[in-house]
Amino acid sequence: MSHLVGRKVEAARLRAAVLRVESGRGGTVLVEGDAGIGKTALLDLVAAYCRRAGMTLLRGGGSPLEQGLPFAALLSGLRGHHQEASPQITALLRGEGTHEAESRMASITEAVAQTLHRWTGGSPVVLLLDDIQWADSASLEVLNRLARHSDRPPLLVVAATRTAPTVCILLP
Repeated sequence: MSHLVGRKVEAARLRAAVLRVESGRGGTVLVEGDAGIGKTALLDLVAAYCRRAGMTLLRGGGSPLEQGLPFAALLSGLRGHHQEASPQITALLRGEGTHEAESRMASITEAVAQTLHRWTGGSPVVLLLDDIQWADSASLEVLNRLARHSDRPPLLVVAATRTAPTVCILLP
């Protein structure tokens, strides 16, 4: 892949993460860099590894137009595998059931984990999310929770984000 020249170290680390999830251990990888540096190409490489291994691959991302929509980034990844999220997830996203914020996030996280397990029969899942600098805070919260419990089913989350701009204040 000519567009990955000079990326042997990154490619090896991503391949190792895919092998880990394939063996049943989940994890999280954050690919960070300036705009145009090739983060999406690295996600494409992970996707190719997953396709060759026959793993379930979900792909989505953040969008500046959807940043204010709760769970938009998360749903973009889930819809990549099935046209609709499960009825349980949909009901929770509408606010049905529990109403406390902490309890609602826990319920949504559990519903997503159960849905992934049902879709895959417990086989490893890789979720690729691009441009998470545009992701809504609710999606990021659920992804953080999923990452902490990434072994059921084995889940590898690979997210790409732009490097946060550095602010420099010069004082006289």
